[in-house]
Amino acid sequence: MRMLRNIGREKVGKDHTETLDGRHLLGRRLCMQKKYSEAEELLRQAVRGREKELGNDHADTLNSKYWLGCTLCMQEKCSEAEELLRQAVHGQEK
Repeated sequence: MRMLRNIGREKVGKDHTETLDGRHLLGRRLCMQKKYSEAEELLRQAVRGREKELGNDHADTLNSKYWLGCTLCMQEKCSEAEELLRQAVHGQEK
């Protein structure tokens, strides 16, 4: 239900936290459906926006990095996936 509330949220701004939440949630859902290229693009947008709006070490940013890393791993983009997953782990350790 939360995802439905985020439809059309770009009217409040493409980098608004609710818009970024919607992109992250849709990217996760697409990843779980094995639609990796679509998920990758949305999760990249979520990571970029969350880094800008919330900072590199914010929990939401780290969560998007984790999901993007998993999505890249499933596409065998291992070196980039590893870097993002390391960032997510390192950030959580802080």
